[in-house]
Amino acid sequence: MKLNRTKSLGRINITFFTSLVLCFFAVNIGAHTGGGIVVKDAWVREAPPNAKVLAAYMTIENHTGTDKVLTGVTSSSFDRIEIHQTLNRDGMASMEQQKELGIAAENSVKLEPGGLHLMLFNPGAALKAGDSITFSLKFADGGASVASAIVKKAAGGSEHHHHPEHDEHKTQEQPEKQNKHDENHQHSH
Repeated sequence: MKLNRTKSLGRINITFFTSLVLCFFAVNIGAHTGGGIVVKDAWVREAPPNAKVLAAYMTIENHTGTDKVLTGVTSSSFDRIEIHQTLNRDGMASMEQQKELGIAAENSVKLEPGGLHLMLFNPGAALKAGDSITFSLKFADGGASVASAIVKKAAGGSEHHHHPEHDEHKTQEQPEKQNKHDENHQHSH
């Protein structure tokens, strides 16, 4: 009797060990070949309730062996989303829309204030700190990744994120006040 019980336990241990090894390889292979894009620290800067343009930041990690090209971002919370790069020319900050964003194999790209970021146009509702937004990232190879971002107050609670080159930002009711603000506002992201 003891001999049969020992053989049974040995078979169970071997089967269990084999299952663990197979699960380990399946999980690791899936992480690297099943998309392999990880979005971390995604956040959207809180803006006044009537703001027509907001900005989003995140780190996009490419855990695959091939370069990835981000070609678009969508969200049901916004009419349109564009990839932008903040540039500093002769002491003046400006932005250029980027048609795509390359993410090298086994590397990452950080979207942050003062650099690359997402411009979020025409929110469907006013967003406040603590709200969550879902984004869908589309890649040139047909792949996609879903990310969730949290709405946060700007550092210090009073920092202003302003993009005067977007007509949607200026209001018809107070163009003189807006122009004065543009002249006095130091552009920092």
